[in-house]
Parts: sequence; C-alpha cells; structure tokens
Amino acid sequence: MFRYRGLSTSRCGSAVFVVSINSRGGHLLKLCFAFFSALCVLSSSLCHAQTLLGPTPYLSSADSPFDILHRTFVLEDFEDDLFNIPGVSSNLGDANVIGPGGPTDSVDADDGVIDGNGTNGHSFFNGSGAVGVTFTFDPVVLGGLPTHIGIVWTDGLGTATFEAFDAGGAVLGSVGPVAVGDGSFFGTTEEDRFFGVIHAAGIAQIKISHTVGGIEVDHLQFSHAPACSASPDLTGDGNVNAADLAVLLGAWGPCPAGCCQPDLDQDGMVSAADLALLLGAWGG
Repeated sequence: MFRYRGLSTSRCGSAVFVVSINSRGGHLLKLCFAFFSALCVLSSSLCHAQTLLGPTPYLSSADSPFDILHRTFVLEDFEDDLFNIPGVSSNLGDANVIGPGGPTDSVDADDGVIDGNGTNGHSFFNGSGAVGVTFTFDPVVLGGLPTHIGIVWTDGLGTATFEAFDAGGAVLGSVGPVAVGDGSFFGTTEEDRFFGVIHAAGIAQIKISHTVGGIEVDHLQFSHAPACSASPDLTGDGNVNAADLAVLLGAWGPCPAGCCQPDLDQDGMVSAADLALLLGAWGG
C-alpha cells in the first residue's frame, strides 16, 4: 500500500465562482467553492498542473509514493558506488558518491536492514548545501521526460528546499524551505525525507538544496506514466451526470500510480480542478 501526501498547484489561477447547471430532472445544481485551480472550469482544454510531494519519512523504497512496480520506474540507490543512469546528469558530475562508513547517511534499508543507521550504505554528496544537487533529464536518451521524479534528502543543516523545472526551464513549483535535519552527521535515518513532483507534461530538472553545510541525498527515482483518460464520462454511458460525479468523488486525492480515470487535468490528483471540468461537461 503506497502512502501519498502532497500539495497540488496549478497555473490556471484562482477564483471564487458559482456553477449553475440544470440537470435532466430539472433541479438546479449550485456549487460554490474557492480553489487555486478554479479558472479551469468550463475550459475547452486541460490545464497543465503539477503535484508536489513531501517532505515525508523514508526508510526504504517501500516508502516511495510512486508505483515502484511500474515498468518505467527507475531507482538509483548508488549502492554500486556509481551514479550511472543513462540520460540523467548532475551538476556535480558522477564522482560524488560516498560511503560506506564515516559520516555517510544512506537510506536506512540499503545495507539490508532497517536499524536507524545509514552509515553502511552509499549516498550522493555535495559539500555546499547552498549550491545543492541538481539532476537533469535528457528526453532523447530517456525516450521522453519523466512525469514522476523523487529524491530522498538524508543529511544537512538549516532548511531544505526542493524545486522542479519543466523543459523550458520554468519553475513548476517548490517545497520549502523546511527544517528536516536532526543536527547529527553520523548516519541517523529517522530524519530522512522524500521530496517529489508529478507533472503530466514532463519534468526536465529537479534541484534540492540546503542552507548550512553540505547536503546528502539518496534514492533518486523517476518514471513515465501513461496519459490519463480525459473524458468526463467516467461511467461510459454517454452522459455526464451524478454517476460520474460519484466516481470522481470516490477517487478524490492522489492517484495511486500517478494516473487514474477521474484525473481529468492529468496532474496526478483528483481535485477541484477535475470537478470543475466534469461540471462543465454536465449532461453531455
């Protein structure tokens, strides 16, 4: 069972609005709500939104909010003492893998046992947390940009910030600055946190940085989910009505694999933006 926590953001703007629709039974449906993605209502095209995830506790790959069994899922745990994923590069090159031993702070389970100690694994390190660690994804080599990317912060001081960027270099969103460290540099793992992003149009780059000292990260992971269905007729009966509304409300929240049928705007979550699109097609 995968756990999700995150915040969905949208470029569609924000508004308070009323939608009034006459149903086939002649009843007036009035919905009034405030939400940052509300301007998507009655739009003829889907807005491109993104879901930011974390920081959430992470001791092993089982704590990933992504579908780790998906055929496109890739996990770099650095346990071969290398950073060598084709199509992925770092601002630090490929020579910053450290461990085991010393101040290494790997994901807890990487040494084969969850025991609160990460010194016996490997991690990726930058002595300047302010510069941080940036990973860039090559759509040519990868066959397209990932739609899901995550990284695990394992050590540092001060506050951490996670950022994601699209193919044009525009910021998709950020998490932080947030205090996540416990002040120890001796492999403690209770502090380790997952940060991630889901964006259906693709993610070209992520960056994680820290305000004080160096920074360690681990378990870089990404995947490319198939496009979600964009039809508001969720039951397939040729009409958009209360039955479709019930399906959408029943799936409210993050999609288990980053994609699900009621996710009409394809941002990895069933939210108010999808509700607005469904209501805009009501009766059709």
